[in-house]
Amino acid sequence: MRYARTAIALPILCSAGLAIWLVTFVRFGPFGYGYDSGLYRRYLLEPFVSFPNTPVPGLDHTVFLPRILLDLVHFFVRNPDVALYGTYLGLGIAGVISVYFFTKHYTGNRGAVAATLLYILSAVQFSAQQAFFFKQAAALPLFLFGVLAFETRRYALGACLGILIVLTHQTSSVLYIVLAGTGFLTRAFFTRSIPLAYAFSVTAVAAAYLLLHPHVAQKVASPPVSLFISPSEYLLWSVPLFAFVVLGVRSFLPVAKRNHVLLGSLGILLLFVILRLPFYSRVYVFLDLLLAVPAAYGALVAYGWFRVRARSLAPLAGAVLVIAAAFPMFWLQKHSEASISPDIQETVRTLSALPKGSAVVTSPALLPWAHGWSIVEVHAPGIFKEPHATEEWNRYWSHAEPQFERAFLASFPQPAYILARPVEGDYVPECARELRPFLYDVDTCL
Repeated sequence: MRYARTAIALPILCSAGLAIWLVTFVRFGPFGYGYDSGLYRRYLLEPFVSFPNTPVPGLDHTVFLPRILLDLVHFFVRNPDVALYGTYLGLGIAGVISVYFFTKHYTGNRGAVAATLLYILSAVQFSAQQAFFFKQAAALPLFLFGVLAFETRRYALGACLGILIVLTHQTSSVLYIVLAGTGFLTRAFFTRSIPLAYAFSVTAVAAAYLLLHPHVAQKVASPPVSLFISPSEYLLWSVPLFAFVVLGVRSFLPVAKRNHVLLGSLGILLLFVILRLPFYSRVYVFLDLLLAVPAAYGALVAYGWFRVRARSLAPLAGAVLVIAAAFPMFWLQKHSEASISPDIQETVRTLSALPKGSAVVTSPALLPWAHGWSIVEVHAPGIFKEPHATEEWNRYWSHAEPQFERAFLASFPQPAYILARPVEGDYVPECARELRPFLYDVDTCL
């Protein structure tokens, strides 16, 4: 019977998630996603010379498993858009399935349905999905099943999954090590014993991370920042979730006392957010997910109240609860826009026709789109270990030294082009010749 319920619930939940995510792609196509999507698309445009293929910015040598995944998909699906965005949606479905089984351990089948529905309807998760956190999406199933492995004392499995996370996504691996370590301390506190197998497993994951990322001090000092939502936005969008957590905290506490890893993980994630520790901007996604466990108890408490006291109103109450949980997400979806305007999208699509070996000079805001729709060198200030110093870019953007301007443009591989939006303040030299809207040839400047 329990397997039958799972067989019914999972397809419905996966279909609901897919329907919500497809709205973005149907409305805006590939330009509905965030900055990183162009970086990953470039990977699929590069000539295939190895397995996994040659690293590109955003998918460097440490990102092993996502590159293998994209290579395998691209081997069968040659269209880069279908391969990339189809894989991303597939990872989203894998995330829904993993959230269901992860939360089922703590809440049972009904609670897992409620928790997964809260995850799907979350404005925080929708914002992360729009930001195109591809590596994080690839790491999420490994992350959740790894945490669950430590929770159920399958320490060797937790270590193996942790090493796979290290090969997938740096931020997820750091949080995984922190959560697993906190779970160890929490378990040691409650059981008054030191589980050595747990300690060895966490140490193995940490060693794998240090082996792949030896400059850990620099990474912690300057962690990857992805402020896709601000703290105030997180609090506002999570009001329905927090309300369910308050309703469910009484039912959740006995479960938390028995599940030390979950309890420790919630505590350390809250500490990350409150103190704004390194990586805190990415913690919102994981905190939102783990809070779905106590929130599921709250949703069941609220629905159960109507079933007992006003049974005829229970279906209506259930619909109201779903709408309340989904309201921030639907508001965000309604007000979302394409990353770049439709007029410049047409020019971006033509960049693949630029001659091989040429260069495109652009602004940081347009760089991922120039990078993802061409195989030329793309230059923008402060991006991709750009060889030109920031001071040189500032002199160029100042439009005050024509001689320096010509010398600066001549320093790039030729032929060189400029992709810019003058109406938004991007500088285009007067000597440049417009080839098509927003794209300029600088041969006349040299």
